[in-house]
Amino acid sequence: MTTASVAEQILSREQMRCKAVMAADIETLSGLVASDLVHVHVTARVNTRDEYLDGIKSRSEYKSVTREDMKVRDYGDIAVATGILINVHRLQNMGEDWRTTRAFVTQVWKRTPDGWKQVSFQATKVA
Repeated sequence: MTTASVAEQILSREQMRCKAVMAADIETLSGLVASDLVHVHVTARVNTRDEYLDGIKSRSEYKSVTREDMKVRDYGDIAVATGILINVHRLQNMGEDWRTTRAFVTQVWKRTPDGWKQVSFQATKVA
């Protein structure tokens, strides 16, 4: 049996993260992001790990979270993932229409004893 490549592991973790965001599954998300996470939204708002998780749980609602053309560069115990992220989302209980945000995302993942954890997320809105 062969071990999955770093790229395969990161792509799998990111797929888990996207599904957890859509389901507001805070337990799964907690296992995927590091305690010192820095999450920068397309609005330039910066969240700590706890702020990010709270936002997923109580403020945001997601219809879909998809990735396109994601590439992973392996630097040993660090991996950098880049690619397009497309969210269809709205704020909970605000009567908003669903909106689609397309962003170029850079993520930094760190190998830990508990598996790969996301330590940094930066999204830049694209047309």
